[in-house]
Order: sequence, then structure tokens, then C-alpha cells
Amino acid sequence: MFVSRETQERIDKLEADNKALKKELGEAESNRPNTSGLKAAMVIGWVLFLLAAAATYYFYQQSQIVIEEPKDQILTKDGPTDWVPPVDSGIVFRVQVGAFEEFSLEPFRAELDGIYSFRNDNLEKISLGNFSSFRKAQSFLDYMFELGFEDAYITAYQDGKPLGLMMAVKMQASSSEGLQE
Repeated sequence: MFVSRETQERIDKLEADNKALKKELGEAESNRPNTSGLKAAMVIGWVLFLLAAAATYYFYQQSQIVIEEPKDQILTKDGPTDWVPPVDSGIVFRVQVGAFEEFSLEPFRAELDGIYSFRNDNLEKISLGNFSSFRKAQSFLDYMFELGFEDAYITAYQDGKPLGLMMAVKMQASSSEGLQE
């Protein structure tokens, strides 16, 4: 294709300008400070802030809401009496609010009462609360949803070891039934 000498000179000048701009951009990129550590610190800060806000909100609401335990009537020598089944102290329910690959609460563990974390499958799993009944854990989970923790869910533990949720609910139900008989 034929191009006039003037057009070719303009193209050459534009290509030279383009190279100079690319070189300037590369130098500017290399002089920019690395902020990846700052971003990680900000994410950790926000997570800790949200956890603290959730715990504060929950405890504030708990002070104003009374959750009634299920009551049954049993017959005693003095007549009908309300009976509240004792809670199996070996089974607890927690609300897991996150699982993170590169995150650890280990430096803060001593100051974080009621926040539990453990590493499993290369993930740091963060849970809140230590509820004696599934109903109380479900009530807290509802508050977590209201705060925006849309992926939160209930987990169960027996003597500190993870336990299937359905198994824990069944075990608590059967231990309550056994005490009623």
C-alpha cells in the first residue's frame, strides 16, 4: 500500500510518542508503592469490626429478648409441675460466619471471648457463640443474617470436636426424651 511521505512521517512520530508513553507508564507503575499488605490489613480490620458489631448487637438484643425454653408438665407427688429438660453439656452449637484461606485470629485469641477459630482443609473457620440449644443458635443466626452475614450457618460440637448438625439435634432430642420417661 502506498502512503505519502508526510503520512509516513506522522505514523512514525505517533509510534515514537506511543513508545515514550508506554515507557513513562511502566516507570510510574514501578514507582507505585506495594499496597497488598495494606489491603489485607484493611480486610482483617473490617472482619474484626463486623464480628465485634455482630457480638455487640447480639448481646444487646439478648438482653431485651427472652427466649422461653420448652416446658412440659410432669406429675409429681405435689401435682403437675413445669419441667424444663436439662441441656446436654457435651453438645454446643455455634454460628460459623466465615472460612478464610489466608487469615488467622491467632494473635488476638486471648482477647476474643466467644469467638472460635480453627484451621481445617487449609481454611481458618471463624465461629461465634457457644449455644446450649439449637433454638438459641438459630435465633443468633437470624441476627447474623440481618447484619449481612448471608453465608453464616450453624455448626455443632461435642466435647470440642465437630459433630454433624442433624446428629447433634437428634442426640439432644433423644437425651431430653430419655429424661422425660
